[in-house]
Formats: sequence, C-alpha cells, structure tokens
Amino acid sequence: MKAVLFALNAKYIHSSLAPWCLLAGVEAAGPAGVCAEVREGTVNEPERDVLARILDGEPDAVLFSCYLWNIRETLRLAAAVKAARPGAYVVLGGPEVSYNAGEVLAENPQVDYILSGEGERSVPMLLASLAAGRKPEEEAPPIPGLCARGFLSAPCVEEGAPPSPYAPAYLENLCCFSKRMRKVFKKNEKSMLQFCNKNSKKRAFTMG
Repeated sequence: MKAVLFALNAKYIHSSLAPWCLLAGVEAAGPAGVCAEVREGTVNEPERDVLARILDGEPDAVLFSCYLWNIRETLRLAAAVKAARPGAYVVLGGPEVSYNAGEVLAENPQVDYILSGEGERSVPMLLASLAAGRKPEEEAPPIPGLCARGFLSAPCVEEGAPPSPYAPAYLENLCCFSKRMRKVFKKNEKSMLQFCNKNSKKRAFTMG
C-alpha cells in the first residue's frame, strides 16, 4: 500500500512538522506492505497543481493534516482525490477534525476515516489494517482515535516520547526550506528589516 501523508501549509516558506511526525511513527512501527511518504503544498497554489502532486504515483491512501488555515481547501482536495481515485482511502487528522469527527464525516462523504488526537501510533495501525484488507473499525485491540461512520472514538492521547521526526528526509526538506527563506528574504529584505526594527522584541525556541 502506497500512502501519502499530506499537509497544506499557509505559505510556501512554511513547512509543517505534523506529517513528518506521522512518518516517523510509520517507520518506527514498520507495518507490513506499507510505503509512506510526505508531500506538502500551500493554500495559495492552484488546486490542480496540488492535486497532481498528491496523486503522483497513484497512492492507495491519502492522509491529510487539518488545521484552521487549511480546512476548507483540504476538504476540497479530499473530494478531488476521491473523484480521481475512488478506490483510494481518504483519511483526515489534526486539531480541526479531532473533536467534531462525527459532524465532519456526516458532511463530507469523500472522507473514509478520521484519526482523532495524536497519530504517531494510530496512523501505522490504520495503514496496516487497510493494507491487509481488514476493516479498521473491527480491529482488536482497537485503533486509538479511529472514527468512521457509526464508529467514533475519543481523541488519542499518547504517553511517553513519540518517535523523532528529525530523519534525513526531514533535514533535507529543511535545507530546501532554508533556500526558499533566503530567496524570500533577498526579495523583501528592505521591508523585512524595517519590520524587524519596529518590532524589536525577540523570542527564541530550541529543538531540544
């Protein structure tokens, strides 16, 4: 089974960590017969271009990360994926669908499943079930956070440290991100420096 872990970012210079966390979970679990990869787009790109990127290689399942800034476009893409590949599974996850899964499923027939809450463990379990031709909602033990029509679960909350997303593929993606940032800064250097001077308060974050 070929699976695409997809995130629609707010801008081309943004890169979501969420699908990489899910990929780390898949690679740590190593479900048989599953090959997953991360793909990204932005809400400002033409929908046809993003759709072509998602469908490249004819994936069997597409998992979307849903947030406030992308939910409308994501639902449209989910419908387009289902129209182009009716046999592919469309799965949603993320904060924008975790606490209203029943409502989202009722209003969006193109969506097959929703994974509510954290997904590092539930995503590989779902993909393993689909790859084996089983019904995920009938798995025992149950897949945490799994929601389907007539089958709802509480959001998954994991204990302990999740698998690290900082794999070589993610670091390579960061290099591409850095190049995009340099291009954007060079293009808008004057206005960005003016903004920084007016807003001199600094905040710093560590990756540790």
